[in-house]
Amino acid sequence: MSLFFLLRLTLGVYFGHVTLRHRSKGRAKMAASSKKVFELFVSKVPWTAASKEVRDYFGQFGLVKKCLLPFDKETGFHRGFCWIGFTTEEGLNNALQKDPHVLEGAKLQVQRNRRPFAGQKSSRDAEFD
Repeated sequence: MSLFFLLRLTLGVYFGHVTLRHRSKGRAKMAASSKKVFELFVSKVPWTAASKEVRDYFGQFGLVKKCLLPFDKETGFHRGFCWIGFTTEEGLNNALQKDPHVLEGAKLQVQRNRRPFAGQKSSRDAEFD
């Protein structure tokens, strides 16, 4: 990358940040509501399933904003559980209404997440703002 491009990118991010700070309250609330994530905790994920397959499976219930499938650094396999974040509460409720959830022949255990993603604002936190 050229120095000019990096400088332009840096200035764009800086000025974009200034613009966001001067938004009206109504726009700021709309932006905050779009940051909500409606979360599921999924366990018993088969070791053969990758993040893409899990995301695609839960995509049938609503738009998936985030799929976090943690891996074990020692074994190289994922740990058998994940978090799914939907953009809407409707997607979350659609997923919770279906039972059983079967992915690659394994029955998943699906429940509403009780803890927010690290660094993410959860739907629960937003209720108390």
